[in-house]
Amino acid sequence: MATDKIKKKAIIFVGYNYLSTPIYAALKTQLKDFDLQYLFTKDTIASETNYKYFNNNSLKQTDPDFIEMEYNPPWYGKTLLGNHKSKLKKKLIWAWWMFNFPLFRRKVLRFVKDAKPDIILTTSDMFFTPRYIADKMPDTPILLIQPCYLDLWEREYRFEFTKKLMNIFQPYLFERQQYFGFEIERQKLLLWEPSAMEIYKQKGKDPLRIINPSHIQIKESAVQIKTQKEKFLEGVFGKISPQKTISFFTAFYGDVKGHGNTYQQNLEEELIKVITAIQDDYNIIIKIHPN
Repeated sequence: MATDKIKKKAIIFVGYNYLSTPIYAALKTQLKDFDLQYLFTKDTIASETNYKYFNNNSLKQTDPDFIEMEYNPPWYGKTLLGNHKSKLKKKLIWAWWMFNFPLFRRKVLRFVKDAKPDIILTTSDMFFTPRYIADKMPDTPILLIQPCYLDLWEREYRFEFTKKLMNIFQPYLFERQQYFGFEIERQKLLLWEPSAMEIYKQKGKDPLRIINPSHIQIKESAVQIKTQKEKFLEGVFGKISPQKTISFFTAFYGDVKGHGNTYQQNLEEELIKVITAIQDDYNIIIKIHPN
């Protein structure tokens, strides 16, 4: 008598919701040998944005594999420190956050251990949770997946002294440098962008080349839509030649100083012209950044 194969457990951490959620959604159907859970530790990363997103998103109510830590740290959903004009108020808020951080650490570790993962996935190593868990659960493999096109230009590492000092008292609180992929020594780096692959190799990393999970999901969705459309049209018109699918990957450039709005307007006008011209002959998919 055949028995069902026992699947292993994989978890992926919420980072910036608009980067980690699409990767989670894609991997949920692609990781056939794993049960995948989406763990929200309410880290300091994108705290206000994540709070608003998950409180207004059906994922929280409809997906049993989205698991939110019950403990609410003091920064969760609060206004960013940079929005306070009073320096004294900033210092008091910061002191209160740091006072509560040891409790947050313990809660995060218990929360993740309770999930009993066989493998850990993350879309960033630039926030506390993956760095801390990688240290406290050294026997659990950790994979860092490229979520979007990376900002790899040379730039200043801001507040270096303060961050190093704080990391003495609160280990892993701050990143040690300014680039994605260099915070956790033992993590395996999964990249899909060819230029990023070369840069990381030059910097001494040994990344693994993958296909962007979101791109796979788009292709699979397009195939499903195409199949459904063909069956419908065949029922009306008989056998027809299948259409090919064209995907457009675009972004918003209006924030670029000097010429962003003009460029964005021209881009949108030209895209509309192209799509209008070919929409009867192709399946069209438009994917907005992050892609």
